[in-house]
Amino acid sequence: MPLPASDHSQPEQSSTGKSPLILFSTGDLSGDMHASHLLPRLQEEWRNRHPDAPPLRFAAAGASHLKDAGAEIWEDTTYWGAMGIFEGIKILPQLLAAKKRMKKRIFIEKPDLVITVDYRSFNMSLLKDVRTHPDGARQKTAYYISPVLWWTGDKKTAERKAINAAVDTARKIPGMKKSARDRFDAMSELCDLCLVAYPFNLNHYENAGVNFRYIGHPLMPIIKEYVEKRKYLEKYSSEIDGKRLICIAPGSRLHELKYHIPVLRETVERLDKRYPDLWFFCPVPSPKLESVIREGFGSVSSRIFFVPDDCYDLMNEADLMIVKSGTSVQLALLMAVPAVTFYKITSEWMEKIGRKFFQDLPFYAFPNLLAGREVVKELIQSNFNLPNLYVACTELLDDPAVAGHMRQELADIRRLTIKDDPPGESAKLLIDLIEKE
Repeated sequence: MPLPASDHSQPEQSSTGKSPLILFSTGDLSGDMHASHLLPRLQEEWRNRHPDAPPLRFAAAGASHLKDAGAEIWEDTTYWGAMGIFEGIKILPQLLAAKKRMKKRIFIEKPDLVITVDYRSFNMSLLKDVRTHPDGARQKTAYYISPVLWWTGDKKTAERKAINAAVDTARKIPGMKKSARDRFDAMSELCDLCLVAYPFNLNHYENAGVNFRYIGHPLMPIIKEYVEKRKYLEKYSSEIDGKRLICIAPGSRLHELKYHIPVLRETVERLDKRYPDLWFFCPVPSPKLESVIREGFGSVSSRIFFVPDDCYDLMNEADLMIVKSGTSVQLALLMAVPAVTFYKITSEWMEKIGRKFFQDLPFYAFPNLLAGREVVKELIQSNFNLPNLYVACTELLDDPAVAGHMRQELADIRRLTIKDDPPGESAKLLIDLIEKE
């Protein structure tokens, strides 16, 4: 459901007389990464339409990727990442203060477009505050990688109840044309355009009257570009010669690192003793986190090469990816690399409480949700331990047939996520939105 085409003959100027200002609101580091890839495509599309106009300006609630891409950072989101109710509560005061500052600055700077990226709870709340403010009714908004429900089974689970409670405030937004019963109705009121990256809930978007476009996974063309450059393969060519590459991705949130690294450290030690031909590397999601990750691995750090997280050429050649469930396992799917995925966010006693919310979820990893079955081994919460992870890894490293079968299954599943140039298509639609009267 694309927006109508715009007249590109005259570039629209912001209220300050400067070139249009685009504000990204991300949240965790994966959103910062996605937005940083979209930014240059927006600039390119703008230049193609208006070669004599000044370049677009960008600001962001973001981190190192967006800063390097040229955005002015209004709020540093490096440590905003939180997963689960209990971890989210810990950073809630920080997020509420940041949202208040963001809202105030939006009304001062008056961006021509606000693009929220993933990070649903914060961004939907920000959009609500902006759109319901007397000065924000005409603020143009778009959602990049807009929210989906990962599991929509028929059971009336506690997880579904929790989701409904999370968007309950949206039901009471004053001035809305209709009652917003869930996140999709809320998005129809709060977002001028939603760009959907995952093939879930498209019928819900349609039924709620959301102006949306399914763009496919935005990382696929980025991966191809970086794989062709072979930057890190060439840099480490002497080290990896004759080796099997093992990718270790512990996560990008501090509480994830706390629970994940100890198990990963012991696993690397055992695998290193058993297989002398392994070369371990760890994509670092932010320079600010590198020292934390290195220190967490302790003496094992000497056996791991820590590299920037755009090392897609290394990942593409990996024999195994041992990765946190999230963006990292999505990368394993997109590159069809055998993987074991894991996640642990709370202590065991907190897990018992959490089970009441999530016990009916059949899978957590993106490839398994797409397939409707376990393609990639999942080790979640108490199942994420040294014996389980070690066995899962050795099964793939010892038997090429097992690893090959997983590669083929992942290659088949990823076809569901692939469309031509998602960032380019998104840039066209977003510039259309800026230019629309």
